[in-house]
Amino acid sequence: METMELIQKKIREMIPLNNGIFSAMEYPYPSVFQITDQEMDFMFATNYGLRTIAPVVVVAYEQDSDTYIATLAQMIKHMYAPKWDKLAALVNLQYDPIHNYSDTVHEEITEDIEGSDTLTHNTTVSNSEQVDNDTSVSDSGTERTVVSKQGSKTRTDNLSEVVANTDEDNVFGFNSVQAVGSDTGASNTTRTNTGTQGTSETGSDESTKYGGLVHTTDGTVVTEGSKRTTGTEGTERASNRERVRDLTHLGNIGNITTQQLMNEEIKLWRWNFIQEILNDVKDFLTIPVYD
Repeated sequence: METMELIQKKIREMIPLNNGIFSAMEYPYPSVFQITDQEMDFMFATNYGLRTIAPVVVVAYEQDSDTYIATLAQMIKHMYAPKWDKLAALVNLQYDPIHNYSDTVHEEITEDIEGSDTLTHNTTVSNSEQVDNDTSVSDSGTERTVVSKQGSKTRTDNLSEVVANTDEDNVFGFNSVQAVGSDTGASNTTRTNTGTQGTSETGSDESTKYGGLVHTTDGTVVTEGSKRTTGTEGTERASNRERVRDLTHLGNIGNITTQQLMNEEIKLWRWNFIQEILNDVKDFLTIPVYD
């Protein structure tokens, strides 16, 4: 039965310093580190070479001592490569630690415009108009008015009137109320009026008015003609426009101060990507016990 010392020696040989586990993995590390697989093997052996080998190494070795290194390397890649890839992307990320917001828009616009407008018009206007004007106003010459008056009027009156008289000449006695007739008798009296009345008028009235206004218009205005417009108007247009625009927004989102951003940046770069890989492989191949 092998002693513990021989077992440990054998176990340390299971993870060789040359062509070891990292050489078998051939994992592509970020270019910023510029580290080789051989350097990773050396760092692992010098940092964790005295640890006790995990059972997975012994089992893999017992199954096939010639290919167990490749088997272990493949298993480690399957378990940790997704994590390492994301961490590597974080390491390779280019960013401004102060301005944590950046939005870039690239826009290209090409526009072609073609058009054609045609307007055809055919317009005819005919005009035939006649205006007759015949106006005459005359106030010229002499206006004379003569009024003659001549005549006579005669009235002849020859009247005869007969008056019958039957009166008595009454005589009254002394203290008598009854008259005593005297010279009583009937008689007729004739009265005659004869005369002539006449009116005679002879004379004349004459008036004369002179004037001198004469206005005579006699004419005819005739308008005949036609107006015609015929033609075609056309407009053609074409344009081409190209525009290229780059728009960038950047800044700081949220209420994070510049000092806080710088402190987080320091913490990020204190974290070591290579050390993270070594720790993962260490946890897989060894147990936390030193010989």
